[in-house]
Amino acid sequence: MAVTMLAAYYSKGCHSEKLFMGLNISQNEFFKMHLNKYNVIFLDIQWMYGNALEEMKRNSTLKVVSYIQEQRLMSL
Repeated sequence: MAVTMLAAYYSKGCHSEKLFMGLNISQNEFFKMHLNKYNVIFLDIQWMYGNALEEMKRNSTLKVVSYIQEQRLMSL
């Protein structure tokens, strides 16, 4: 959850000012300087691993690593 919040704060792909308003961070002098200003790569390894295990149950010849690589390539 902490990583998701960091991604929401820094990522250009989010418009999260309302999410942080009213929190202590919004009172910080650097709040708007860094808010949604950066390109962020967010990989949810737990999600990918869970999907790889499900796929392995359906197809026992598929390796976890190859599935994760395939998912990464599809997301690019």
